[in-house]
Amino acid sequence: MTKINNSTKLIKWYHLLWILLGCAVMALFLTLVGCNTLPSVTTHGIPNFHQVSTDIYRGGQPTLEGWGYLKFLGVTNVIKLNENSEASDQPAIDLGMTVRYHPINIADQVMLKPNTKDFLEAVSQITPGTYVHCEHGQDRTGLAVGTYRVMYQHIDKSSAYQEMIVFGFHKALHGLDDFWENDVK
Repeated sequence: MTKINNSTKLIKWYHLLWILLGCAVMALFLTLVGCNTLPSVTTHGIPNFHQVSTDIYRGGQPTLEGWGYLKFLGVTNVIKLNENSEASDQPAIDLGMTVRYHPINIADQVMLKPNTKDFLEAVSQITPGTYVHCEHGQDRTGLAVGTYRVMYQHIDKSSAYQEMIVFGFHKALHGLDDFWENDVK
């Protein structure tokens, strides 16, 4: 019996080792390729800036100039999907915007998936006058905007996914892609 338990424990350790090795390889992949595969165009201090609809916008982490431009456009609501350790949205708050913080960490992007309740709450907070962003404006932002377009603008899922890809969404981020495939209806 002891031999079987030791063998089972050894198999579990090997399995854990393979998972950790896989995470390390994925992290290296994302560092080398990841969000750098789409050239980042900065418009008015905002990387990957795009208009989703008449008064909803998406992109990466704005500079001070970018926050001023968003204020000029009439943005009053910000959906922040990156972590505070990546950048602060204090300039938006200083300009009178409401910042709604719904961070998606690297583990949820790569291996797991975003918390369904929190993520869908973030998507439901996209209203006229909203700017949705993460650090680069591609993956977390793409998932949020794609989900919004399917759930609230009633665009078919295939068209919304193609738009996500055009704006830099990376299918290699298994956690985000899994959410898209299984939780967006």
